[in-house]
Amino acid sequence: MAWTHKQRMMATIRGEMPDRIPYAPRLDLWFAANRKRGTLPRPFADFEHYDRVSRAEGWGIVRVVLDYQGFGEEAILDRALEMGEGDPALASLRAIQAGVLDIPWAPNRFVAGRVIPVRDGDGAVRYLDPAGLPFGREILEYNREKIREREQKAGKKVDYEEAVFDITEISKMLEEEPEGEERRETP
Repeated sequence: MAWTHKQRMMATIRGEMPDRIPYAPRLDLWFAANRKRGTLPRPFADFEHYDRVSRAEGWGIVRVVLDYQGFGEEAILDRALEMGEGDPALASLRAIQAGVLDIPWAPNRFVAGRVIPVRDGDGAVRYLDPAGLPFGREILEYNREKIREREQKAGKKVDYEEAVFDITEISKMLEEEPEGEERRETP
């Protein structure tokens, strides 16, 4: 029986070996960077939002809600390109090694996996621990403020245990299909 994406994600979070490595690309970052630079591939060049790329390719829709979209992802991309002296391949390698490009609970042993996300009181994803992500003071303070709002709303501290709970809830959403779309099995 084939594993579901959720089962793969949960196994990875628990430190277990899934049937294959789950893949959850940050399509929003790729789209924003290529759109800004005018380098979106021809089929996607006129798209206004990365969701359209997902739909065109038959991928599941993953929502990334960042109130600071427009300068947060550029900080990561710009720092990585600076580290790679303009070479995207070298930029990726050096940024991953330095933790500038990082993902939570990374299944790849070469990725630091030090970034810890949590939801704020409105359900948007924030950084409980941004680790080595190169965000400025304004973005980091905004994250802290939104997390404090959740803490006040819930009446309890948002900590690592809450982060694990949040990722469990997020993985449940990955099981759901957008209305009118059928699940496609990966060959």
